[in-house]
Amino acid sequence: MLRVAGGEMARELHDLRLLIERGCLDVVQPDATIIGGLSGLARTARLAQRRGLTFTPTPGATASA
Repeated sequence: MLRVAGGEMARELHDLRLLIERGCLDVVQPDATIIGGLSGLARTARLAQRRGLTFTPTPGATASA
């Protein structure tokens, strides 16, 4: 089974919630520098846990061109 990870560029919990509710993600992988620091990560982790999804934040800031 192929697992889909995402959420690195989500700016708000609402954005991740939409992806999760639509069944788009198996692994929730936010970037702390974008989602709102540690409190944003904590909220995201609780959401992923309630849905039974793996939560693994990205290790650092995501670079974009």
